[in-house]
Amino acid sequence: CAVAATFSFAHGLIVWPIGLLLASLQRSRRRFWLTVWAAAFALTCAAYLWGYHGGRFPRGYLLTILRKPADALRMYLALAGNNFGEGRIPAMLAAGAVVLVVSLLAVAALWRLRGLRSDDNPWLALWLFSAASIFAVVLGRSHAWRYNVTASRHLSLAIFVPIATIVLLGRAGEELWRRGRRTQLAAAAAGLLLATAATRQAWATARLGWEIGAANRDLKLRTIPCVLHYRTADRECLSNLYVADGELVRRRAAILERWKLGPFAHADAAAAAAAVQLDAAGSGPGPALRGSVDFVGGRGPGGEDGAAGSREPVVAEGWTLAGDVAPAAIILEVDGRWVAASAAFFARPDVGKFFGRPVPPCGWRFVLPPGQLAAGAHVLRVLALAPGAQQPALIAGEKMLRVVPAAPAAAATHP
Repeated sequence: CAVAATFSFAHGLIVWPIGLLLASLQRSRRRFWLTVWAAAFALTCAAYLWGYHGGRFPRGYLLTILRKPADALRMYLALAGNNFGEGRIPAMLAAGAVVLVVSLLAVAALWRLRGLRSDDNPWLALWLFSAASIFAVVLGRSHAWRYNVTASRHLSLAIFVPIATIVLLGRAGEELWRRGRRTQLAAAAAGLLLATAATRQAWATARLGWEIGAANRDLKLRTIPCVLHYRTADRECLSNLYVADGELVRRRAAILERWKLGPFAHADAAAAAAAVQLDAAGSGPGPALRGSVDFVGGRGPGGEDGAAGSREPVVAEGWTLAGDVAPAAIILEVDGRWVAASAAFFARPDVGKFFGRPVPPCGWRFVLPPGQLAAGAHVLRVLALAPGAQQPALIAGEKMLRVVPAAPAAAATHP
């Protein structure tokens, strides 16, 4: 386990000196276990340093703890209480001080009541591992402790301090319970206090986890439609997915769509069946049709895919190819009635990237004026007429559109 820890995470080396301490506490064959552990420690360190390439630290970087000991102490206390502070530095400082004091009291109580036994050693080792790991972080991060102390990755470093403390407190409570009524009352009061604190912490953890989960769910609900309609999504939406380069999402999402990965894995079955049918058999005597309805909805304030306000235009857009050329015409059908047709197409470079070859202008767009569609649910279909075909064929299945009635104007009031 110590060898695996050494090569698994940066502070894994801390396991070795703690192991030396445990070996020195052995009552039998102490010299043998110290020799074996020290030899394994030396061999592992030699393997660790073989070919090691570490980063270069600024001058005096690791000596900040000596120049600013007060900041180093604050950072240590805050990290020790990191799991209880909910990201608030004052609460982390207070929690760290309480946890460390209670830990020392538990060890001192056990030492005086019955002495430390061998079955206490693993818990002391876990406590020392977290305590030493926190010190390692402070050694290299106390130069900007307020910025570094709230990082979530430090939560796992300190987790064994409260865990080991709870076990050691429980064992001290057992000893107190055996020593008379007065000590039983003290042990019961301490247990009640600990249970109250644990209940509060469990509630705070659940509440914080619920908030984080709700935020993640909201983010996914807002971004998944952006990915599904990456060809027409605005830059801001794509940038929320990948801050450094939103256009990278637009280019690479075509690969996900092609191989039905990520949000495209559960595409509409009817649309997929229609696409396969068109790709395999075409539309009558003409060439095979391929296409996609990328967006159906409103383009006004708050517009979203699949919904539109009754006072804003309704937009339907996508692309279609009939073999290697644009179709002869595109038709928009709403609730079984043809409402618009077009033979005008514009360039869609993203479609060419999707197929890996140049394609002619194949993009199309319909804009229905406000009020043309009544409030309520509508079924939209897009049909394409391939060159030489007698009948238009369906493109990518049906689309649902919900037209939301506009809110009534507020009544005028007089002061």
